[in-house]
Amino acid sequence: MTRPLLPALLALALAAGCAGRGGPVRSAGSDVREVLLFPLNVVVAIPQGLEPGAPRVEEEVRSYLESRGKRVQTLPARDAHSAWVAAAQALKAEVGEDRMDFAGAARMLARQLAAERRFDALVLPWLVLRPAKVHGRAVTWDGVSRTLRVANPSGRSLGFLGDFQAQAAAPSLQVAVFSAEGESLFSGVGGLDLIHSLVIEGDPPKVDAVPLPTSEVFSDLGLLREGIGIAFDPFLPRAAPGGRGSR
Repeated sequence: MTRPLLPALLALALAAGCAGRGGPVRSAGSDVREVLLFPLNVVVAIPQGLEPGAPRVEEEVRSYLESRGKRVQTLPARDAHSAWVAAAQALKAEVGEDRMDFAGAARMLARQLAAERRFDALVLPWLVLRPAKVHGRAVTWDGVSRTLRVANPSGRSLGFLGDFQAQAAAPSLQVAVFSAEGESLFSGVGGLDLIHSLVIEGDPPKVDAVPLPTSEVFSDLGLLREGIGIAFDPFLPRAAPGGRGSR
């Protein structure tokens, strides 16, 4: 990757990290049979602290797509990164650096990949930290609500937490889906699980947030599956025919 392309790629990553739900939905994904699933966070750098649980998320994203009846193919991370850079280079040559954006690079990527392999939809997934509201021990963001774990060595009453409110950043899965022709089909976001717990110490009590042990990051697969389903809904609805869930 040449140095002149670095600022442009950084801008694309920033745009993708800020993107939310809002892309068009075509036939609720029912026309899609073959999916090319990119590795996590090729298009956006993974936030610090999410790396330990990323393989679990990646596996659950693939499982969700397969549970919706899709045939899934993937690319090795190195090949996917090279393809993304090549798409950005091609877009820059076509429109100039000032007119580059994430959607344009993704469209170029889809068309270039379609020249080499067959698929109906290209799925670009990434993990990102998103704004969340904290009220007491409840944290809500991107369609989910999670309960903070609390370490309370002194055994004091936690009643005061009922009035505790704060803003936080919590991890979500974002997805962007493009056809083989480069058409934007869908974009979505779903909250996953918390990666911090609360520690209460001292008198008067002091509340601190501490990272979970790396082995516990994204360890609750049920919560991951809920968030992944939200991210893909309604393109690939969470409820299967007959009213059953995706798992």
